Amino acid sequence: MVRKLREEHEMVFTKGVDESFQMLQNDPYRLNQLEYTTNVIKEVLRFYPIGNTARMEHPVDKFLSYQGQQYSTEGKMICPVQLAMHMNDDVFQNARQFDPDRYAREDFPRHAWRPFERGPRGCLGQPLAMDELKIALLLTVRDFDFTCADLEPSKTPRVGWTDWDLTFGDRAFQQFVFEARPRDGMPMTVKRSTWKS
Repeated sequence: MVRKLREEHEMVFTKGVDESFQMLQNDPYRLNQLEYTTNVIKEVLRFYPIGNTARMEHPVDKFLSYQGQQYSTEGKMICPVQLAMHMNDDVFQNARQFDPDRYAREDFPRHAWRPFERGPRGCLGQPLAMDELKIALLLTVRDFDFTCADLEPSKTPRVGWTDWDLTFGDRAFQQFVFEARPRDGMPMTVKRSTWKS
């Protein structure tokens, strides 16, 4: 995956970060050609959505129906959890598999990808955030290799929807309040890459 990112960056932009940065300044719309990079970001955000929306109960509807039962919403705030849908095999085929190419296939469920939410409660900053993430990858991934530091893997999986904690320990799970953030700040070891195209 990292090799494919690097190859796309050199194909759409050019070799060398300084030269790519200059091209980006002269033609910022070139970012829109980074299709694989966009798909990698989308797949990361499917596993790690960055926030939730919340809404108070509607004054007319005081109940939420779920699996044939009604639950009172009076005085409560409703917070949908995108991860439940993102990790559902009925919605995303092979949901546990990290597969950036799923976003290029015709059978991709476009309305199910919701890390920024959708509709009137969707994040207004989504286009800016996506561009910032593309730029960050463009200007770092060719020159640096990143490795998670000080991992303490779990001995058995803690949840049914992923086994990433067998590799990453508790860092496989985000910390949520109203927005998500990496657990423990996600310390990394960074080295100069020896990759050459």
